[in-house]
Amino acid sequence: MRIQLLLIVFLSIFFQTIGQEVQPVIDMHMHAHPVGGLPPLEPVTGFMAPETSEELRAKTLEEYEKNNVVLAVTSGSQDHLYKASAPDLIIKGFGLMGNENLDSLRAKVKDENYKLFAEAGPQYLGMDPTDERLEPYFALAEELDIPIGLHMGLGPPGAAYMGMKDYRMSDSNPLLLEETLINHPDLRIFVCHAGWPFLDEMIGLMYAHPQVYVDISVINWVRPKADFYRYLKALVDAGFADRIMYGSDQMQWPQSISMSIDAIKEAPFLKEEEKKAILYGNAARFLKLGEETIRSHYNAEAD
Repeated sequence: MRIQLLLIVFLSIFFQTIGQEVQPVIDMHMHAHPVGGLPPLEPVTGFMAPETSEELRAKTLEEYEKNNVVLAVTSGSQDHLYKASAPDLIIKGFGLMGNENLDSLRAKVKDENYKLFAEAGPQYLGMDPTDERLEPYFALAEELDIPIGLHMGLGPPGAAYMGMKDYRMSDSNPLLLEETLINHPDLRIFVCHAGWPFLDEMIGLMYAHPQVYVDISVINWVRPKADFYRYLKALVDAGFADRIMYGSDQMQWPQSISMSIDAIKEAPFLKEEEKKAILYGNAARFLKLGEETIRSHYNAEAD
């Protein structure tokens, strides 16, 4: 009798699981750099980088498979290797810095299959969005309908003393984007790192400019969880749960992918539909994915 009861319980759980929808994930922010550009030890989490670039790539793709990541916007010198290893997963993004030739950028979009200018990091060269040197790049992105993922927010602690001498946190203020948005109303743009720590300014920008999205990359695993949750909850409470996108900012610590996804799944203040939107739905809308593609992502995870 006991065995029969256990079997009934098992089958009940089994069929419930079969009927459940497995959540796909889109990572809007990943880097494909070789090992060695950063210290191997990540100081906040204690994660150690793999010893080789090949191992880094393999472990990153393993993390994506484990977490049902179906698309990853990827920039870096080894993006072609990641694309070759996982062609359906990787969306190539060019890491625009604001010193590139415009014709070469057109060629990258036309001939090299780059779909975004992301992560764009002119802040590391001392340029904020009001810098006139960036105007041609915003205009080009608008013309080509190529989204920009603009770094605005934290760099490494003490970045200006680590060789990034032109980095200034003050350039992270999201309100510096206002004139760009007014001048380029069709520009598709998301603010990387959600402009941390400029919470009020980020809320103000998203309120005034409904086309602006954010990713919550890196703050979802290097910042203390209480601080990240405070920041995320404020954006959600302000009414912007439909424009917040998951990103990992995976550099050379693949474990950060699971950690950052779990931070969303375990957030006690998020409704289930908000978790789904942040992990997949908002990015699918921003990237203009078609219904067939979206259906395939859900079907693939259900198989």
